Amino acid sequence: MLVDTHAHIHFDQYADRLDDVLQNAQANGVEAMVCVGVDEHDSAKAVALAQKLPNLYATVGLHPHDAAKGQPALDRIAELARANLLTPHSSLPTARSVVAIGECGLDYFKQYSPRADQERALRFQIELALELGLPMVWHVRDAFDDFFRTVDEYQGLRGIVHCFTGNRTNMERAVERGFYVAFNGIMTFTKDQSQLEAAKAC
Repeated sequence: MLVDTHAHIHFDQYADRLDDVLQNAQANGVEAMVCVGVDEHDSAKAVALAQKLPNLYATVGLHPHDAAKGQPALDRIAELARANLLTPHSSLPTARSVVAIGECGLDYFKQYSPRADQERALRFQIELALELGLPMVWHVRDAFDDFFRTVDEYQGLRGIVHCFTGNRTNMERAVERGFYVAFNGIMTFTKDQSQLEAAKAC
C-alpha cells in the first residue's frame, strides 16, 4: 500500500481537476493521501476535504513563512486539531481526520517571517503535538542548528523533516533522533554535492 504523506490537493489550483488527481493516484497504487495544512485557513480546507472524501487525511499547521500571523492563527490551528483528532479509538473515523501537526518549522532561507515568530510558532505546535500524541511535519531550511536546539528541549517527539535540502550531517542528526527524512523536488536536480551525499547516505 502506498500513502502520499505530503499532498496539497486541497489548494485552490486543484479544485477543477481534483477527480483526475485522485483517479491518477489510485491508478498508480496510491491508496491514501495526507493533505498538509500550511496556515489556519488552509488547514481548515485540508480538514474539510479529508472529511468529505474517503482515504484522505489532514494535518493542521502554521508554516514558518506565515509564523508572523501570531497567536490567533496558532489558536485556530489548535482548535482544528482538537476538534478533528483521529485516534485509534475514534468512533466516527470519517469525521476525525487530523493525523499530524504541521507543516511547521524554521526557514531562514526566505525568512518571510521574523526568526523569533518562527520559533514561537514552532514551540507552540510542538507542545500541541505532544499534548495530542501526534507526529509532526517539519519544514526546515537553512536553520538546522536552531531547529535541533529547539526540538532537543522536548521529549517524545515524532515526525518527518519534510523539504529536506541539508547535508549528510544534518540528515544523520535527524535520523539519530528517530525522525524520518523526506527529500523534496530540489533534491532531484541539485548540483550541491553535500545534498547529493545526504541523499545517497540516506
